[in-house]
Amino acid sequence: MNCMHTRRSVLTDPLRLPDDVQTHLATCPACQQFHEGQLRQQSLIAGAVARTPVPGLRPAILPLPEAANGSPATPSRRRFFATAASVALGATGALSAGIWWRQHDVPPNAEHWAEVVIEHFQEDPTHLLPPDPMAPARAQALLTRLGARQLGALPPVIQGGICQLLDCEAVHLVLNWQGQRVVAFLMPRKGQQVRALSVDGWQGELRPMVGGMVATLAPDPSLAHAAAQALASAVAWSA
Repeated sequence: MNCMHTRRSVLTDPLRLPDDVQTHLATCPACQQFHEGQLRQQSLIAGAVARTPVPGLRPAILPLPEAANGSPATPSRRRFFATAASVALGATGALSAGIWWRQHDVPPNAEHWAEVVIEHFQEDPTHLLPPDPMAPARAQALLTRLGARQLGALPPVIQGGICQLLDCEAVHLVLNWQGQRVVAFLMPRKGQQVRALSVDGWQGELRPMVGGMVATLAPDPSLAHAAAQALASAVAWSA
């Protein structure tokens, strides 16, 4: 049992884990922290569901939709709705933070961005997934969609997707840099400071780039630094 299989099992159902997963959790602090985060999300979902809805809304949200044959929703469908609720809660929290800063005209500083990057790194362990042959093309398409006006040759991309960081969408990449994996976040929000990052044995930095910011994390901080510089040279945002 390794970290990747453990976290996949935790994402499936953090409350009912196989014995080999529990054995791994007992000896891996990073996976323990990931498991605790998933349990907190489950608790938030349970608290939201436990609240008494406004009477007029009750038919709209209770009970769970029935299957096509009229029987109650299956556990897999229930898990789907729980996952959807978790995503909605996370997105709502991130958007609320962005709205607060805009209303008060106080842009989030490097410290806030660094905290959000680290939290997302822990909650979305994309760096544990196997390489995706479609990742390079997907990364190019995502960067273009988010407004990259300059898009040169990227370092080798093996995983890629969109994530929500504070008040903006960001591109979440995993790079194969000199034989090691480097996690990168490219954000179309201007930054002013370089800030060191450290989480679960991975180290790196958050730094400004043209029109935005880039954050990188790797087991070797020198690789994270080199990857950040390469990405800053390859990508520029229109902002």
